[in-house]
Amino acid sequence: MTFSIDTGSALPFPPAPKEYDGDVTFRGFATRAERKHRQIIAAIEACETIAEVNATLIEESLILDALSLDYPEYYDAITQAEEDHKAILQAGAASLHDAGAPAPIPAIAQLSEPREKEKTMSFQIDTGNEGGSKGPWMNWTSNGSAQKGFAPKSWVLRGKDEKDEKFEYVIPAFANGCVLDLDTLQLGWMKDGATGQAPEKRWNPTFSQATSRPDESKTANGKYAWSQALSIRCAIGGGQAATWEQGNFGAYDAFAKLAKQISAEWPAKSQNGRLLPLVKQIGVESQTMKSGNSNKPILQVIDWVERPDCLKDDAPAIETAAPTPTPQPAPQPAPQPAAALPGGF
Repeated sequence: MTFSIDTGSALPFPPAPKEYDGDVTFRGFATRAERKHRQIIAAIEACETIAEVNATLIEESLILDALSLDYPEYYDAITQAEEDHKAILQAGAASLHDAGAPAPIPAIAQLSEPREKEKTMSFQIDTGNEGGSKGPWMNWTSNGSAQKGFAPKSWVLRGKDEKDEKFEYVIPAFANGCVLDLDTLQLGWMKDGATGQAPEKRWNPTFSQATSRPDESKTANGKYAWSQALSIRCAIGGGQAATWEQGNFGAYDAFAKLAKQISAEWPAKSQNGRLLPLVKQIGVESQTMKSGNSNKPILQVIDWVERPDCLKDDAPAIETAAPTPTPQPAPQPAPQPAAALPGGF
């Protein structure tokens, strides 16, 4: 069994990366498959017409094909949800007709024929932003922020506390080691929104299938408006979890290099997906860009460990208050064994 992370090209300037024409697969990723099948069923049940149900199924055709091959029980559940919801919609339409109400607009395209598994689809899947990620969030800052007091080449955690008040402060993050939840990994594209608005995100169908840049628009300094982006849930120590979500060249390039090591070591060291990578930052790489200097974290897998409690579905509430500043301990000279994770994972 192989494990492939296709990060594409992280270059912020032309030429744009070529589209990768790979197969969608969930093989070996039961958690991701289960999550995706629940999302499709929820989308079906939110439809108000049979035409909308059909459109939803068409948009998810590649995902449905992958589920039918790798997890047929999830495919069957989606098919049953389709039949049940269409029956409900048809019953509702019949009731309206009997009452003398205008009949709903008939569906133009009905999926009455079985799907052809080997047929090449003539449309492109665009999964977009599937509801947003779970906070708090952390990101790498190359040059820091004098206004906020963030030193260059540091990791920043941001979010809201239990009083719904925003917080933002520097954390050790990968300096002490983070466990990456590969089941939550998303790769794609991110475009900065207007002032005061959240960035626009376009996630790839799977992390093993890179897609081309949404469009070729550029910023004032000549960079592409759409930057390659990643989103992944991490255990950051002390029983806490955060989402590393960022559309930044240096951060994405750092992950692209880390992805090569993860792909090479999986499945042997991960025991076919049972263990997760424990990653530490071992340095910083500086590079001169057209728009200035770029500092990239150098990340390395130092161990494969059991899933921490904070990355489980029943994880305890995350403490969001800013920690009292304390001197950071010196990095350990050797990786910790799986039975004694650093940072209290």
